[in-house]
Amino acid sequence: MPNSVGRAAASSDLKLPTSETVWTRTGSGALGVSQPVTLTYDNGEGLAFRRTIAVDDKFLFTIKDEVTNKSANPVALYPYALISRHGTPQTLGYYILHEGLIGVLGDSGLQEFTYKNIEEKKLVNFDVTNGWLGITDKYWAATLLPDNTARLKARFSTGMLGNIRTFRPITFSTRKRSRRAPPPSPMGGFSPAPRRYRSSTTMIVNSNSTASTC
Repeated sequence: MPNSVGRAAASSDLKLPTSETVWTRTGSGALGVSQPVTLTYDNGEGLAFRRTIAVDDKFLFTIKDEVTNKSANPVALYPYALISRHGTPQTLGYYILHEGLIGVLGDSGLQEFTYKNIEEKKLVNFDVTNGWLGITDKYWAATLLPDNTARLKARFSTGMLGNIRTFRPITFSTRKRSRRAPPPSPMGGFSPAPRRYRSSTTMIVNSNSTASTC
């Protein structure tokens, strides 16, 4: 199940890291428990990105992102996270076992959609505070765990990638804040087995300043 965490920008002209970006490793040594790995990327237009990846003994990967704006203008960045299942899996169909998209979303409470349900609905949106969402199988769950104080634009959706159907829980944070301080602080992360993600808040990065989210 592919996963993605990152940032979208208010301006389409802003050059941000993508799945094709080549990051530069800082330091040495393999990723391990209590041994994080740090990657950096400079977009050549005044923004420098720093990503620290850590893993704990319960398979939780945490990703901490920091952005330094060296340009003359402030920029607005919007953190997001998604899980994308490619192809409709074979399910067991037990009534006591939910297999499909799942979440607990603020006042909307528990939400469960089978693959058939979401194919019929195509898209289900939520605007909530304090929630999580993901995909569950018989043995594993891949989940996004945003900051429980952030206002979230969350959705379950399905679509086609070529001739392959995809199923996607995705969340955007909508709370804004700004920070003018050089030290980094954590953003959040995800893990593959079980996959979990800690999201963050939207941030405004002022000119000649460093900002991070937690």
